[in-house]
Amino acid sequence: MIAAVSIIVPCYNVAPYLDACLDSLVNQTMPDIEIICVDDGSTDSSCKIAEEFAAADSRFVVIKQQNGGAGAARNNGLRHAKGKYLSFLDSDDFFELDMLEKAYEKGKSSNAQIVVFRSDQYREDLNEFVQVKWTLREKQIPPYRPMNCRSFTGNIFKVFVGWTWDKLFLRSFVEEQRLYFQEQRTSNDLLFTFLAIVT
Repeated sequence: MIAAVSIIVPCYNVAPYLDACLDSLVNQTMPDIEIICVDDGSTDSSCKIAEEFAAADSRFVVIKQQNGGAGAARNNGLRHAKGKYLSFLDSDDFFELDMLEKAYEKGKSSNAQIVVFRSDQYREDLNEFVQVKWTLREKQIPPYRPMNCRSFTGNIFKVFVGWTWDKLFLRSFVEEQRLYFQEQRTSNDLLFTFLAIVT
């Protein structure tokens, strides 16, 4: 059976954060998900934590690889994903519990190839979460939905941020366009994200 959403979580030495990250997926209001944890050669207990979640929940898949960086880990997860939509979550972040359900329903109802949502940032100096409004510049978005890259009159690269974790991607679209992550240490999701947006 094909899940509604496959969530790919690259894990590398994130033991202090991984429980909260994976708990936010286990407790999603939409249960029809597949959670793919790709351990990127962790030397701490990250892989053990992921395996413990997998032992308790059949929706988990744990993949182990030699350390190659988050881009390589995401590509490895892509090869195993079976969901209608793809989600990418960094292992030191977490989703609101109804986030996947809302994003999936929006994508399904509009037959969208990409769904973009907002995010909050934890400010250690304030000890609270604050909304990060600059990640989605609403004033530059066309007034109708859905839209495509030709709908924008301004620079589309300034409307969205090149992260993948604040978006859902239709898996068939990703496969048809042969999108992949650059296997480099930093900013490995920029090419994937912006190619998807302008395709």
